[in-house]
Amino acid sequence: MPELLYLDTARLGLMSPRACRASVDFARFAGEYGATLYLTDFLRDGFTSLPSGIRDRYSGLEDWLGVSSLRQSLRALSNAKCDSNVLVASRAASLMKLAARLLVRPCHNILVTDLSWPAYDRILRRAANNRGYKVTKLRVRRRILKRHLTADELTDNIATQFVRDGCDGLFLPLVDNLGVRLPVRRIVERLRNEAELRFVVLDAAQAYNHVPLNLASNYCDFVIAGCHKWLRAFTPMGVGFFGHPATADYIRDSTQRWMRQGAIDEPLMRFVDELDGGACQRFGETVSLSPLLTSNAAVIDALRNRESIEVTTDNERVLTSMADSLGWRVLTPSNDLRSRIVLLQSPHESDRLASPETIRRRFLNRSIALSAYTCGIVRVSLPSRPFSVDDCAALQSALASTA
Repeated sequence: MPELLYLDTARLGLMSPRACRASVDFARFAGEYGATLYLTDFLRDGFTSLPSGIRDRYSGLEDWLGVSSLRQSLRALSNAKCDSNVLVASRAASLMKLAARLLVRPCHNILVTDLSWPAYDRILRRAANNRGYKVTKLRVRRRILKRHLTADELTDNIATQFVRDGCDGLFLPLVDNLGVRLPVRRIVERLRNEAELRFVVLDAAQAYNHVPLNLASNYCDFVIAGCHKWLRAFTPMGVGFFGHPATADYIRDSTQRWMRQGAIDEPLMRFVDELDGGACQRFGETVSLSPLLTSNAAVIDALRNRESIEVTTDNERVLTSMADSLGWRVLTPSNDLRSRIVLLQSPHESDRLASPETIRRRFLNRSIALSAYTCGIVRVSLPSRPFSVDDCAALQSALASTA
């Protein structure tokens, strides 16, 4: 069977080599030792706390040096300051619920766009409705994908809507699920100059280890990310970053208070904080530990193998040229709004009527993994390595066929 060409990060990303080793050896360790004191020592103090015989048998766990080390690696990958705060949760949606509560406290009218992930949009609207506040939506996706908006024009549109509707809060994705990369820092700086911007939350689910976050510049208040897509941990784990001097204390104090009150029900966040403090509650809630280890290993892989922008550009050129020659419509935005995600729409009527699952299966039968949507649209996540001759042949065959 031909080697799989993986071009899909919409769901669970391809597991990185170190994350795979950590996952396998942790399963083996659990099968032999279970939840003994060895496990407690390992989670709290790191790999070196284990007896040498165990370390020799489970070397895939060697990357785990404790929670503080994990947080520092997560900061490094996001270009955050060394004293910024990092929250870890079992689900990114838990952090979105936290972010929504943080947003609606100081903000009476929050601006969003139709680029937001629908589930996150619903969470934010529920939180705003509970306090009688407003969420204003700006629709820009269709114009972006038709190349009718540049980054400057998008910034102008958002600023105009924000000022005109008297907004004071902002929720945006850094990269949306269809690959639009927003000039978030430019947008935020523009809004701070022209209006009162009280709180900014960013969704980095499709951005973490995909595009630079550059959080050290403190252009936002709270960032939500996940480890199972572009970071390639595979096992889901949410990560939250904050450190803006104006709001860090508010976020920290609010989070701790809501955790004590039970308003935020996130057992992994509580467990990690206890570990970082050097203790484990005897009667705490049981949590899944694998995401800690796979995410930690995946971050180390990512830090040691930074992606190549030049290769990605070459791959985009090869793919779009091939698709265009076969009649496929390329739905990429203007150059300054592009990411490593490319959308293509089939010219064949049978493809446009077929289900997304049918389209995905057709590509998979040619050893290509990608995402598909209605109307014959496929989403390609460009790899960091150059397309090989075999990759190009497989893509050519798949794009030339019909459902």
